[in-house]
Amino acid sequence: MNTDLIIKLLKEEDLYLEDTIGNNPLEFSYLSFSSLDIAKNTLFVCKGNNFKEEYLLDAIKKGAICYLAQASYISSKANIPYILVKDITKAMALVAKKFYEFSRPLTLIGVTGTKGKTTTINFIHDILSTACTTNIPYISTIDYYTGKSRGTSHNTTPESLYIYRFLKEASESNKDYFVMEVSSQAYKMQRIYGLNFDYGIFLNIAPDHISSLEHKDFKEYLNAKLGFLKQCKTVLLYALTDHFDYLYNELIKSGVKVYTFGSERSDFKLINIKSEEDGSSFDLVYQNKTYSFKINIEGDFNCLNAMAACSLALLLNIPYEDIKRAILNTFVSGRMNVYKNFICPVVVDYAHNKLSAEALFKTLKKDYPNRNLKVVFGCPGDKAFNRREELATLSGLYASYVYITMEDPQSKNVYDICEDIVSYLKPYNKPYEVIIDRKKAIIKALENAQEDDIIAIIGKGDEDYQLINNQYVPYESDVKVVEKYLEEKVGSL
Repeated sequence: MNTDLIIKLLKEEDLYLEDTIGNNPLEFSYLSFSSLDIAKNTLFVCKGNNFKEEYLLDAIKKGAICYLAQASYISSKANIPYILVKDITKAMALVAKKFYEFSRPLTLIGVTGTKGKTTTINFIHDILSTACTTNIPYISTIDYYTGKSRGTSHNTTPESLYIYRFLKEASESNKDYFVMEVSSQAYKMQRIYGLNFDYGIFLNIAPDHISSLEHKDFKEYLNAKLGFLKQCKTVLLYALTDHFDYLYNELIKSGVKVYTFGSERSDFKLINIKSEEDGSSFDLVYQNKTYSFKINIEGDFNCLNAMAACSLALLLNIPYEDIKRAILNTFVSGRMNVYKNFICPVVVDYAHNKLSAEALFKTLKKDYPNRNLKVVFGCPGDKAFNRREELATLSGLYASYVYITMEDPQSKNVYDICEDIVSYLKPYNKPYEVIIDRKKAIIKALENAQEDDIIAIIGKGDEDYQLINNQYVPYESDVKVVEKYLEEKVGSL
């Protein structure tokens, strides 16, 4: 690809400002925004609030021949041509879409919501993989798979450059579907700019991700979700979500085909939810036909996640038997993992905001009514400050004992975060401990377990890192800490 084509695209989108290419267009064969990922003849994208000129200089040394930026770097060492743009995130998405262009079509499916995205993605992935008899590509909060590559995720939705690269790999691997989680930040930060989704699923919404680093208020958060849905041809919309009427009407006005799910009056009706010894079951009614399903994951909210996936599958004309078999075998590490081979049940779950934590606590109180709930949790440092009060309040209402610990303090002092949580918990007069080391906090909770307890360890799930001083520091993961402890104490799981 050459720079003339890039400049033409940028001008068509009214993103172009100026360039120093001259009359001889440059041919580039690689695209990157990271100085750690440079090849010969790279077009380098200078993006990010914390971008430093030294990153550009490093990229030049390694093979960058041109850079794309919102401002020029006039250092004598940064002596390669540049293209300046009005919006670097939009420009990167536009260039990546063209650079990673592919001819074989993919059915692109996106899932959004305040909670439940990862579990729903896993249900969809397993259904489609079963029906297609091949592993379907996906992007989740946990990891990704493209047909050619796989890896660990650090963002719910990666940067646009990676998304388009992954889509090309999936297409070249002869895959028919691509499933991905879509966060509100992905829309705000232009990570999904230029994408056209065939199907979108909206699970729920509640105030979250509101801070100086995320969304300024709930209205912006809600409209970011809506912005993604407007990029979809067809949307499955949860009928009982807050702000349903607003979302539904706006989508209809935008020409999006909308199906509803989750209530007895929806296009896809959810009835007969039951807790089972080893999971849950529910019935789905569509076009006057009833489909019965069972999942091996506890919780009414997981029935709803499964139901969203099953509804999509029926729209895609996936055979009922394939759907039924697939979701029965779906397991998501770190999402409602219940260990019953201990003195009391132990639950590890990713619940990290008010909506997910409240749903979890209500489920545990309903399914284990005579047990004392003990909770282990923390809160992040640089975002979602409301979680400190909300999770402390929920713990005060539902828990009999609380262990407050570290959870991705980022640039903030973890002691200050914990003390902030304590200040919101104290009015409820519930006993608590602050144990900064997360592994030690989990082990302490397990060591103090009684037969009439149930322990919920929430917030991290199977994440194998802590974000400290804006660096990803290896962490064993809540799942591994629990499983290792139980294996040592009670034998193999």
